[in-house]
Amino acid sequence: MRLEQIRTRAHATHRDGSDQSLLRAAQAHNLAALTASDCGLPTLAQELCTRQATLFLKARPFDAATAKLALQPLINIGRLLIRDGRGAVAHRLFEQLYTAAKSQTDRVVDGFTVTFQDLTASAEDHREITKWLWSVLLADGTRALAQAGRWPEALHHARQHKAIGQRLLDGRQITVLAHSTAGEHDQALTLLAASDTPTPWEEAVAATLTLLCRSRAGQAIGPGLTDLVDRYLTGNDDSEHEHAAFRARLGLCAVDLAGDTKACQRVVSMLANEAREHADAYVARDLLAHRSCAGHLDANTAWPLRTIAYDAGLGRGSLPPNFHDDLMESIQLSEAALRFALQKPSTSLGDYHGIATEPGP
Repeated sequence: MRLEQIRTRAHATHRDGSDQSLLRAAQAHNLAALTASDCGLPTLAQELCTRQATLFLKARPFDAATAKLALQPLINIGRLLIRDGRGAVAHRLFEQLYTAAKSQTDRVVDGFTVTFQDLTASAEDHREITKWLWSVLLADGTRALAQAGRWPEALHHARQHKAIGQRLLDGRQITVLAHSTAGEHDQALTLLAASDTPTPWEEAVAATLTLLCRSRAGQAIGPGLTDLVDRYLTGNDDSEHEHAAFRARLGLCAVDLAGDTKACQRVVSMLANEAREHADAYVARDLLAHRSCAGHLDANTAWPLRTIAYDAGLGRGSLPPNFHDDLMESIQLSEAALRFALQKPSTSLGDYHGIATEPGP
């Protein structure tokens, strides 16, 4: 499915002479890098990001929207580093990009120099780019520090950038976990109790974090755990599959909290059934990689999950020759479209706000 999405976007750019071909070409390229990462080819993924950034940054100056598109591959390199377990390096990359933009200086990123002095066409465009990179540093940078297990620094980062609101979003979640990890369980639980949770997913996160903090504090969690498991088991319907990654990770948290109990086995069984029913390779991969969950999977359950993940190419370290050729052809088409579109002085993407490297797990 991912290769088909890349192919469709790449061929659309080949036929389309409008400014939107630039956006479609970049989307195809970003998806190609994501696919390479998923398949266990981090070097290729990073190379694709670098190639795209190089094409863009030769064509400056840009309006703010196109400048975001030009910088997106560099941000994607940081996100790929997070995927590769190199959160501290990723945070440094996000911080360097933001500080360079703020001071309009140069930075070396992944082997080549990024110059912010003439990246944008106007002072207003530059201000918008700086604000955007601040939001990237805030969200992805905090996540990178958390992934590296650097909780005190993650908490300092969230406070420094005023990222701790009343809602249970990234900044507040990290604050709760930083206090809990430091043994400050009362502070963590007080923060949770005072959090605004207007959405069902925030309620679920609050319930899960509350149980985690109580468990770490040596408090009983039995009744709350029963409620969490029941909510998980009764909360599934086909319309929720677009949130499959979140739901799977919520289930895996319940597995960790439940330990070696019947409740744990019930959650594991539902997780496995959902992954098989939807042939969801990402969820299958997460279940197999999770120590507690994998320990509760018998051979008859684990084998279909391995097959789903393998057939999707996740973590294989290679692509079948026909898939590799298809991917490289799409990349060549998208790069040709980028070169053509960037030669046009009128290239503009209006209110483009960025292309995420991480559409899913």
